[in-house]
Amino acid sequence: MAFFVLAAHARRSGWLSALVACWLPMPTWALPPAPLAPARAVNAEVSQGAQRKLAQGRVIGLDNGDTACHIKLADTEGRVHHELADFALCEEPEKLLNRQVTLSYTTVTVPSAACQGNTRCAQKDTVALITRATVASTAPSVDSQTPIPRGSWCTDAETNLFTCHPRGKRVSVCASKGATARHGQLQYRFGPAKGGAAELTLPATATPPARSATGDSAGFAGGGGAWLRFSQGNHGYVVYSGVGRWGRNGATEERYGVQVERNGKVLATLACHSTDVNELGPDWFARMGIAPDAQGFSFPGTDN
Repeated sequence: MAFFVLAAHARRSGWLSALVACWLPMPTWALPPAPLAPARAVNAEVSQGAQRKLAQGRVIGLDNGDTACHIKLADTEGRVHHELADFALCEEPEKLLNRQVTLSYTTVTVPSAACQGNTRCAQKDTVALITRATVASTAPSVDSQTPIPRGSWCTDAETNLFTCHPRGKRVSVCASKGATARHGQLQYRFGPAKGGAAELTLPATATPPARSATGDSAGFAGGGGAWLRFSQGNHGYVVYSGVGRWGRNGATEERYGVQVERNGKVLATLACHSTDVNELGPDWFARMGIAPDAQGFSFPGTDN
C-alpha cells in the first residue's frame, strides 16, 4: 500500500521514471565493458627428461658446491629458482650475475648429496644440469616484471662484490675495478637501505685487498659458502653467504648476512633473505690475496 501511495506522489512530482529505473536491472548491452586483467608474464619452460625446467631467467646468485655450481634464478614473476649447473658457470660470475639468460640443460649423474663431499662414496644422483647460460643480447626493459637490483654502496667506478639488505639496512663489499692483491682497494660499507650516507666504511682509507680483510670459502653438504671479515680495533664485521642442508630434515637452505663481533664474540647477526650480488668465492680470494685468519668463522644457525 505504501508503494502505491509513493507512486501517486511520484507521478505528480515527475520523478516516477527515475524511481523505476533504480529498481529495474540495467540491460547487459548498457553495461560498461569490464576492465581487462593485466597481462601476466608467462615463464618459458623446457622439458628435461620428466622434469619441466625454467628456460629463461635472471641470474641472482652463483655458488660452488660439492657436486656442481649452484645457480639462483629469478623468473618473470620474481619467484626464485635453484638449479645445478656446470662448474664452469661459477668461474666467471661477472658475466652472468644480474643478467637475463637463456638456459640449456642436460641430464647427468653426479655424486649423491648424501655423500656429503666424501670422494669415496659410490652413491649417485641423476639431475638436470645447466650446461649453458646465454646472456640476452639486450637488457630487459624497465617495464619488465623481472625484479630490478635494489642498488648498493658501490660506485660506477667500483665492482660490487656483495650486497644484501638486513633489517632495513644495506651492506656492500666494493672493490676498485681492476683491483689485485696489492693494488686498488677493498671496502666494507654499511648504512640505511634508503637515503642517507654509509654509517661505517672499513678500512676508512684506501687499502689494497690483501690488507683489507681476511676470509675463506667452505664446502658443505649440498652446497658451499664464503665469508669475509673486516676488522676495526676489537670489533669485526663478517659478511657471509652459503648454501647447505641446514633446513628441516636436511632441506637445502641459504644463509646470507653480516655478523658483528667484539673481542671474537658475536654481538649481533643481521641476516638477509637473499643477496642482490655475491661474487665471493675461492677464485676471487686467490686473486685478491685474501687469506683466512686464526679465528675462522662459523655460519650462524649451523654447525659449520
